[in-house]
Amino acid sequence: MFGLFEKKKNPEERLEECLRKRDWDGLARAYYDLGAAAMDKGDLNKAVLWLNRADTVYSARDDVYEKAGKNRLFHKEIVTDCSDRIGKLEDAALLYNNIPSEAEEKAEELSDIQVRIWGMLSAARLVSLG
Repeated sequence: MFGLFEKKKNPEERLEECLRKRDWDGLARAYYDLGAAAMDKGDLNKAVLWLNRADTVYSARDDVYEKAGKNRLFHKEIVTDCSDRIGKLEDAALLYNNIPSEAEEKAEELSDIQVRIWGMLSAARLVSLG
């Protein structure tokens, strides 16, 4: 009866359902909920993953972003809060933040031929995608 007695789905089930239905608004909300919960628990590495996915989903398609803009609650909760949370996580000591800078530092120590080999190996990993 009007969904009042339905069991509330966990976020992973919501993700699968939203992907199957191509419900991008719901997917952004599910990713945001996972990220916010992880951040509140102190699991910042997972929080940055889920919040960036939420940001990507609602920012990637104009129709989803416009719909978010029309829905004030969605916009305030997800778009604004998600951006604020991502901003707070940018300065945190996370693998997501540290690895690129460490790779750049290590690359500066390499000789010219080592940089070329590194580049070729990096390109070789992408062959399977192409």
